[in-house]
Amino acid sequence: MLRLPHLAAAALALLPVLAFPVAAQDPYMPGLRWSEAATASQPWIARRVAFAGDAQAVWAGRAVGTPAATLYAGTDGQTLEVAFDAPLPGAVGLVEVATGRGLGELYVLAQYPGTGGKQTIVERYSAFLDPSQPQVWSAPVGAPANGGGLLAVAPSGVWVARFDAGAGRVHLTALDADTGAELLT
Repeated sequence: MLRLPHLAAAALALLPVLAFPVAAQDPYMPGLRWSEAATASQPWIARRVAFAGDAQAVWAGRAVGTPAATLYAGTDGQTLEVAFDAPLPGAVGLVEVATGRGLGELYVLAQYPGTGGKQTIVERYSAFLDPSQPQVWSAPVGAPANGGGLLAVAPSGVWVARFDAGAGRVHLTALDADTGAELLT
């Protein structure tokens, strides 16, 4: 049971916390952290995002209008700015993104119209390269298929799932994270 002196001591201990605002924002509290608007000349919708660099960066897959993968990064923990933009002209559908062990492992899956279906291309980018040339590798994945694709990164590699609506099956492919070479299909 709390006694009056203990209650007073607890209230005094909390006084500095309640009286002075805390500079750092709790990352788990609801609220707007930052925003990025599309321009009229380059419309887009961020359909997929992945966090990178201990959540100090956001890797966003932009679809519709001007498809691209964009890295937003910041150093102050509150303001994110475009670190680089990887345009994906001609990509159709969703632009999937995933991250690996850090800002050197940023992956994007995009699909392009092709003969017999959509051609799936997976690319790796690095924030540590020149922002005008951040691509590490690009790899076509499998034969064209009519369905969408999904992307995941694991210690065993970069995994790509593609749905072939015509055949009614899912094709699973593993790529080497360092080279983009096909490991398993």
